[in-house]
Parts: sequence; C-alpha cells; structure tokens
Amino acid sequence: TVTEGPKGTAVPAHAHARTHEGIYVLDGRLRVSADGEEHVLIGGDFMSIPSGVEHAVACDAQLTRFVSMYGPAGPERLYELAGAVAEQRIFPEAAGTDDEGRLDAAAAELDVTFAG
Repeated sequence: TVTEGPKGTAVPAHAHARTHEGIYVLDGRLRVSADGEEHVLIGGDFMSIPSGVEHAVACDAQLTRFVSMYGPAGPERLYELAGAVAEQRIFPEAAGTDDEGRLDAAAAELDVTFAG
C-alpha cells in the first residue's frame, strides 16, 4: 500500500499481533516510533517492524510517500474498509474518521490494535 500525506499526517500508535510490517520511504521524511524509540526515515530507507511491536508513523516533510508491506497480508485493507475515497487529490485540513465504529470493526478484522 502506498500512503502519502503532508507534514503532520499520522497513523496513531498501534500493533499487529500476528503481522510483520515493513515500511519503505519513497519520498520525504517519515518519523517512526517503534518500541519506544524514534527513527527518522528518508527516501530509500526501509524499516522492519516485527509483530507485537507498538509503532506509530508521522509524515515530517511537505510531502511524504511511503510503502507499507504486511506478512501475512491484510492490514493494508484498513484504509479501504474504514476510510473514504477522496474526490480530488487535495489533502484534508485534519486527518480523521467520520465513523469510529467502522474503524474499530475494520481494525479488529485486520489484526490492528490501536493503543489507548
């Protein structure tokens, strides 16, 4: 899954009980907090996050693009099941969800447990 966003766009702290995640930064700068340590990734950097490790990501450049890979597959569908397709390629002022219940149901189905 390719994700892109302006500075400040973030995925809150979460973990995957059974899924290993890999992140590869295409452009920009990505801050990744994993297991209590903060890492700054730039274009060409890769980070491997084993299952069970709590992590969060935040775009830290005017535009950041990164690829997320999962083994086994599944969590990449979170955006599809809980998000909304944008009419235009214009980033919203604030990220969020219109339906917390839909997000919670998708997360439970896809091995995503949000912290807190």
